[in-house]
Amino acid sequence: MATKDDIVSLSGVSRSSVFRFFRGDNVRPDAREKILSAIQQLNYPYKPADAEGCSGTFVISVREDFNYFKGYGLSITGFMNRAGSFGCTVELKTGGTDDLKSGTGPQGVLILGKTSGEEEEEARSLKERGIPYILVNRIFNDRRTNWVSVDLEAAAEEAVGYLIDLGHREIGFWGATTAYQIDRHKKRGYENAYHSRGKALPGCLFSDRDGEFEEVLQRLIDEKNLPGAWFAATDELAMRFNRVARENGIRIPEDVSLIGMDDVEPAAFMTPPLTSVHIPYQEYGAAAFDALRYQISNPDIGCQQIVLKHRLAVRESCSNV
Repeated sequence: MATKDDIVSLSGVSRSSVFRFFRGDNVRPDAREKILSAIQQLNYPYKPADAEGCSGTFVISVREDFNYFKGYGLSITGFMNRAGSFGCTVELKTGGTDDLKSGTGPQGVLILGKTSGEEEEEARSLKERGIPYILVNRIFNDRRTNWVSVDLEAAAEEAVGYLIDLGHREIGFWGATTAYQIDRHKKRGYENAYHSRGKALPGCLFSDRDGEFEEVLQRLIDEKNLPGAWFAATDELAMRFNRVARENGIRIPEDVSLIGMDDVEPAAFMTPPLTSVHIPYQEYGAAAFDALRYQISNPDIGCQQIVLKHRLAVRESCSNV
């Protein structure tokens, strides 16, 4: 029969963290996921110390098109795995949560991947009805709003700073800043990278007000004004950039250095492999579930705002000037 020391060995997590986990103490979300994975692989008998306190249903509130982005799927997986370890059920719901009622509804709601307006309205409505909620990959200055995220501005600043330190001065950016607060945070991070190095901002900042992403790129290419580097607000935009560049005979990184943000699985398999900011989406989900349970157990808490770590995954899509 497997032992806790076998779990230490298989998970790669420190012995002290594994034993804290079995006592029911808090451990880092990434360590928790590794321990749970080892428990499952070893078929180790395990019942969470506080599993009796979690018998209800949780709701994940998403847009109907949520499955186009792998990061959302990872967050949902992390949330559901963590909920399952406590014997809780999870319901996926599109179209909003206006029909949910306090007392007879879910224990808590994870809000995922919506526009700024949709998120703010749904959070406000849930709070008024006394239903615990949390958002992922979003940061709000309002201290009454619950969220789990990395420091989006710092992450974008590190990515753009990496390009500047490679010698690039003209770095392009396009973001849906009118609809998504997350893109506004990334835009500020872009600007901070220049300001912190004492450099003037170039004229390479674009948004959805300037047109669709491919439309803006093609216009810059036709005008021979495409900058020598580009920071894509998401890996999906980076891949779209790569496609347009190839169609126009532009090579990456020989002609343009390209960096993305998310580091979802396809990034490493792009040609060339994409340098990207790694966002811990699966850990988001686990941390969001824990935060909801804490709200349920501590109804007088004001809010929870949790910052996880990002990291820059350097690959082959960037080069020195």
